[in-house]
Amino acid sequence: VGKRMIALGGVKKYAMYLRKSTKGKKRQVRSIKDQKKDCLKMIKGKIKIGDNDIFIDRFSAKKPGQRTNFSTMIDLIKKGKYNAIVAYHPDRLARNMKEGGEIIDLIDQCKIIDLKFPTYVFNNDSNGIMSLGIQFVIAKQYSDNLSVSSSRGNRGIATEGKMSNKNKYGYKVDTHRYPIPDGDNFNILQTSFQMALENKPLKVISEWINTQSFTYIPKVKGKAIPKHI
Repeated sequence: VGKRMIALGGVKKYAMYLRKSTKGKKRQVRSIKDQKKDCLKMIKGKIKIGDNDIFIDRFSAKKPGQRTNFSTMIDLIKKGKYNAIVAYHPDRLARNMKEGGEIIDLIDQCKIIDLKFPTYVFNNDSNGIMSLGIQFVIAKQYSDNLSVSSSRGNRGIATEGKMSNKNKYGYKVDTHRYPIPDGDNFNILQTSFQMALENKPLKVISEWINTQSFTYIPKVKGKAIPKHI
């Protein structure tokens, strides 16, 4: 307690952390821009944060070790450059127990002496730390439930014979999300599968496809599709 009281009386050096899980606007309630705006509004005239003090990740916090800038910020906290964080909500910092526990451990070590959120009030005492831990647990539960619900929804869509992703080679999707052959692409793929059943080498099949008028989907799940099998 005495160590914490001494630390709380010291100079607070803030970093700002902003995160959103996906690039899809419909899947993220608060964008990076909105989070930053609300955080800056909260600290206006009280705390100075430069551009180099802002750490941004555009990746899920469900699994630990996947956010480069979060890890960089934590390392700088351990080295003493920062000892406080501004973020939109605790769930921006962590949705898993490892990184949530790391935040709490740094608070216990007095390496983090303050957390500020426009949507949540943190007090650096035993009750405040317990409450913060509960917020991390709630964030993890939400993330886990979302994953389960998404998997269940995809299974349901597949059972109905519908498509969950429009980017499927050889097909296009009608207004009810049912796949229908897209003409030339479908015929080319159908022939290539027949060639595979006849034990034709993949290289031969690939070269044949590339001599046809096959239309390649530019990207599937963010990765470019090479023009070969």
